[in-house]
Amino acid sequence: MAAAMIFSAACGEKTPEPSAPAGGEPETTAAEPTPEPTPAPQAVLDPAEIEWGYQAPGISDAQYWYVDGDKTAASFLFCEDEYLTTVDGETRNTMDTKIVDKHIVDAETNGGAFDFVFTDVLTCYDLVSNQWYKRADYETLVQSLTGTTFVCEAGSQWRFTFHADGTMTYDDDGTIKTGTWWIENARMLCNHYDDEPEGVGGWMEITYEDAGWNVKSIKDTDVFYPEG
Repeated sequence: MAAAMIFSAACGEKTPEPSAPAGGEPETTAAEPTPEPTPAPQAVLDPAEIEWGYQAPGISDAQYWYVDGDKTAASFLFCEDEYLTTVDGETRNTMDTKIVDKHIVDAETNGGAFDFVFTDVLTCYDLVSNQWYKRADYETLVQSLTGTTFVCEAGSQWRFTFHADGTMTYDDDGTIKTGTWWIENARMLCNHYDDEPEGVGGWMEITYEDAGWNVKSIKDTDVFYPEG
């Protein structure tokens, strides 16, 4: 009987209609649009063409890839030959890899454990863990290179200026040389002067500040520091 009374009361209630402004239609509330999912990054670079680090007899420079580029973290990974090594504190795990359609995947499960795509020479994304990795922060690196002139420690008459469009100038004691520059890997800045034959060029070693990815110095036979 109590249930019948509740039902009867509910049936007797009238739902109010939306109020309408004078001379207008009733106000309605627009439904919130459903946000579009963020698309997964696509493979831009072929890993087979990436310069992983210095390659010289007796030298192994694996270059660590840090979560979101945080080089203070205890967790990172690195690629060497056809292996991927993950490091989490004292724990290390090494797995065989292979390249499939510009993806680096684990050889055992064909991408079940990890599936890396590369958006530039310093940045990759794991489609399995949905995690970004960087061996250096590309934007910070470029900004610190192009934001100042680099002066030789042996004398300010030798100066490099790098421009955001990929061009550069070198002041060789009053003689100006022009060329282009690009980032080959986390520690290698390559250059080519306009008066050099095609395929000829040089490279400089990059050293970073301890606290981040700003460039502390660049070096060929001499060391150059940011001016000021």
